[in-house]
Amino acid sequence: MRPSSRILIVDDEPVTLEILSVMLGRAGYDTRQACSGMEALAVLGTEGEFDLVLSDLMMAEIDGLALVEKTRDKFPDMPVVMVHGPWMTSPSPSAPCATALMITC
Repeated sequence: MRPSSRILIVDDEPVTLEILSVMLGRAGYDTRQACSGMEALAVLGTEGEFDLVLSDLMMAEIDGLALVEKTRDKFPDMPVVMVHGPWMTSPSPSAPCATALMITC
């Protein structure tokens, strides 16, 4: 993926949204934020397909997997990366981990 690609970031944690948006923006990517699966669906409905969706796996109402299911028909080739963490268990309690799962709809 090249810089200037459009990335939709979906997370119900405002701090995570901001950090990812700033980091990816500094790397040259065009980012859009959505604070829920519902908002992500609305953004996709108005702005169309993104080059990548980076989504939290666990969210209220519509989680990451449901978001993929609801967008699969309209955007079958849009890649989605889901991240879950840092509250997951890790080998060391002092070193939280995150898990990423790549799904192509």
